[in-house]
Amino acid sequence: MSNAHLRFGLALALQLGILAVIPAGQLWIRATGQTVLLKTAPVDPYSILSGYYMTLSYEISSSPGLPGADKLQLKDGDEFWVLLAPGKGGDGVWEAMGASASRPKAEPGQVALRGRWRRWRGAEYGIETYYIPEDVRQAMAEVFRNRQDQAVVEVKIARSGSAAIVRIRAGDRTYEY
Repeated sequence: MSNAHLRFGLALALQLGILAVIPAGQLWIRATGQTVLLKTAPVDPYSILSGYYMTLSYEISSSPGLPGADKLQLKDGDEFWVLLAPGKGGDGVWEAMGASASRPKAEPGQVALRGRWRRWRGAEYGIETYYIPEDVRQAMAEVFRNRQDQAVVEVKIARSGSAAIVRIRAGDRTYEY
């Protein structure tokens, strides 16, 4: 094999390796993370480059649903942690037990989620965008318009505190990510 072929093969392998790393983190979280249901309020925008997607806002993204966040005095871009536990409503939705500047110790049945504070938006967890397949866009928009109060997102949260969306539900309809 000539030097040119070897360099070409190495360059190609490097590029393929970089492309493989991009989704690997999300796949790892989905394979090993703790399953959590979060209450959401979706919005349905459109991006020319990305297509249709929903911007998801969670109850744990703002002060009323995020106990202790106001005491942290978070600035734009600050990292923080949220301790989540199953809610008492019996619907399977998890609730924030509290927010802290450092990783909290999660007891059995709890999970720590890492977030970043955004001045205008509130808390971001990396699970705020849900891309909608074109073939279900209209039906999904109608379901969420009529059942927005029933919308929940199933996410997986890894030990590192990173999260990945698995599926989104509204009423009796479920959409896989």
